[in-house]
Amino acid sequence: MPEGLSRWLSMIKVMTWLKKHRIAVQAHLDARLPPCRPSAAWWVLMMAVHSFAKEASLVFTRIQGMMNLVFQQVAELYNLSQTFCWLLGVKGPLLHSELQAMTGGCVVEVGSFAARIADVEQFVRGVGSLVSSKLDEIPTENGTRLHALQLIGSASLSAVVQLTSITVERNAANEQASTSDQLPPVMPHELVKYSRSQFCSTVRKHILRMQAPKFAPQQIEEIEEEHRELIRCYHAEDSLRLEMDACDHRNSFREGRGLLGFRFPALF
Repeated sequence: MPEGLSRWLSMIKVMTWLKKHRIAVQAHLDARLPPCRPSAAWWVLMMAVHSFAKEASLVFTRIQGMMNLVFQQVAELYNLSQTFCWLLGVKGPLLHSELQAMTGGCVVEVGSFAARIADVEQFVRGVGSLVSSKLDEIPTENGTRLHALQLIGSASLSAVVQLTSITVERNAANEQASTSDQLPPVMPHELVKYSRSQFCSTVRKHILRMQAPKFAPQQIEEIEEEHRELIRCYHAEDSLRLEMDACDHRNSFREGRGLLGFRFPALF
């Protein structure tokens, strides 16, 4: 497990423990009154971050698998960003004029994304009654409560911006990817919707890479022929089409390949 991810998961475990035992912990702190007793704002921030961290940990754990393809990892991260947007009612990406129309004391923005403080507060109160009561303990004078809500909104928006900015990169072993060098589809449910001309164009683009390791011209021709046959079967066989259309980024390559049986050995 990567070191950074290990620290992230360890932090989530600590927050989960504090959430589970928060009533007993709070009672102990109220009885002892130690100087280090956390404030109401600390509890609100911790519980809000835990809600996001819990969603993120599920995704990070899933994308660690060696069976995951790049497009599946990208889809998981995109869905995570959309989950964050849904939780806080985040709007974006927005045009500059749209951001200007939203800006003000009741809006927090990061990059081209923005969220209304009222939506952030609604999210916080939805975390639980204890968190809602802690939020009420934070004084509204001098903007103290507003500042806490702005911190939560800014943290979530920053996460959305970072997630949406993730792109596929290549290392020195497989060359630097240019802005126009998109990864071709490799999953069976993608290839059935990849036109024959698109497939042949992709083969021509990577012909030197294919020929260098092991593919002879005859094998490349067989691959193209099997793709044409795959397209035909997809449109001709209702059961195959229904099964392929039900697949998405959550399906593994093995699952998609299994739908085809022993057909198309050169293509897959």
